Amino acid sequence: MKSRREFIEVLRDHNKLPHFARSDFLKELNELADASFAKGTVEGYLAALLIYHQLCEEFLRVLVKTSHFYVQCALFPQQIEDKKIKKKMTFGELLWEYEKTVQLDESAEFIKKCKQLNQIRVNMVHKITLKSSVASISKQTQRCKQLFEQIWELFDSIYDNLCGVLGDYRKNIEDFEEIANELEPLPEQSRTTRSS
Repeated sequence: MKSRREFIEVLRDHNKLPHFARSDFLKELNELADASFAKGTVEGYLAALLIYHQLCEEFLRVLVKTSHFYVQCALFPQQIEDKKIKKKMTFGELLWEYEKTVQLDESAEFIKKCKQLNQIRVNMVHKITLKSSVASISKQTQRCKQLFEQIWELFDSIYDNLCGVLGDYRKNIEDFEEIANELEPLPEQSRTTRSS
């Protein structure tokens, strides 16, 4: 659990909010997926499908963490445990975690499309030997690509809206600091150092 002061530091600095650790690499992966898809081969389609799916997992991680931080803002000065998102959580587990967080207008559509994309992946990867042709694989991957593009657009909108609300909380940061000072006074030595 973050202290109230640590929480305020994250709220103060937009760069400390949950985000993609390597957003430039995610864009590279998206380009790689598109290039793999454009090859028109079974291996290209499968590579694209897996990359799109992995990118959606990252979207879910960021939204779960950001939504949790939003809840902490709303509950301040009460504190809640930080949401532990394990690196090895499955897509389904992340989706379940997101379904339990703050839901914005676009969240239901985002969840629905994530479930559809995941179902395509399950059908493609676990039942590939049942596919009748490369054309069938191509068609399903095309649907996956369309879903991914819609999911990314929805993610951007949801994330921007959450950050906007967090910006509203940031406007009241002096009030948050005052409350934190009352509940967690600085040690005497820190107080004198700060005031000098």
